[in-house]
Amino acid sequence: MAMDTLSSVLDLENMGIIGYTDMEARILPANTIAVDMFGNVFYRDFEYKEVTHARVFTLIPNGYELTNQSGLYITSALSWLARMFSYNNMCSYAKIKDLSISLPVDDEDNINFSYMERYIRAIEKSAIADVVRYRDNVIATTKSIVANAH
Repeated sequence: MAMDTLSSVLDLENMGIIGYTDMEARILPANTIAVDMFGNVFYRDFEYKEVTHARVFTLIPNGYELTNQSGLYITSALSWLARMFSYNNMCSYAKIKDLSISLPVDDEDNINFSYMERYIRAIEKSAIADVVRYRDNVIATTKSIVANAH
């Protein structure tokens, strides 16, 4: 695996967090979306700092507060940004500020945050059900192997 690929994988697994610091810096609010120079998008439900030299910026909602579910929904809707940018073409606010994404709307054409929350909760429940089915299959297979071993 190439080092830049490995670095990106590690970065994604850590939500873009590369360390912790006591240095004085602006503390960004929880429930915001951070975008790094490669277009990787992270929802953060906690306060955090961004180092200015890392080409990371934060999208702070105007007029509403993201929840875990709506933040994850919007982050997923922005995931294609990572395919647009690279080290040779770094992501910046200036490059994405006029891009648009499709979000669900209600009957009055307002962003439907309720739908986003229900959708993400349904995905979470489905993922949990898949894990339970997998675990049950592992247990049944293990019992079968143990029974046949005797």
